Amino acid sequence: MRLLHRMVRAVASTNKPVIAAVRGVCIGVSWSVALASDFIIAAEDARFQFAFRHIGLAPDGGAAFLLTRYIGIQRAKELMYSGRFVTGLEAKQLGLALEALTADEVLPRAIAMAQDFAAAPTIALSMMKRQFDATPAQNLDGALDFEANIQPLMTQTEDFREGTASFKEKRKPAFKGA
Repeated sequence: MRLLHRMVRAVASTNKPVIAAVRGVCIGVSWSVALASDFIIAAEDARFQFAFRHIGLAPDGGAAFLLTRYIGIQRAKELMYSGRFVTGLEAKQLGLALEALTADEVLPRAIAMAQDFAAAPTIALSMMKRQFDATPAQNLDGALDFEANIQPLMTQTEDFREGTASFKEKRKPAFKGA
């Protein structure tokens, strides 16, 4: 159990955006790992399932927590209690997947997203990720305080200087992650 938890935590806590490319069957903790990612790109015919009820177990891998963050408690309970399959297309409709594509399009799309993020200001993306991670435990004042603490630090990065210079010079920025 602790190994599974370390896997989910590793995906959720990394400073970089994580993209789960899902084709085929994604059951149990593998779905938890996908939900711990920042984005899920799914094949339309992918099949997601939390089958805990079918084997007499309670959810693990943070499944109840992660699923509830995406779709709310009532719909999360329906998926958990029923143990039914969700296709990639339904996952997109429910907000569990960002996109549902043909199976052959999934990996190229995920790679294209990753390449786009790699060219972005990585420190800024990392801070964005931390802001989103903090939101469930915050109210608006807490979120504004968090911003007030990190934004002055962000203005000290090379990427900020490059971003503002490229904007003024009307050119594409060349971020270095510094």
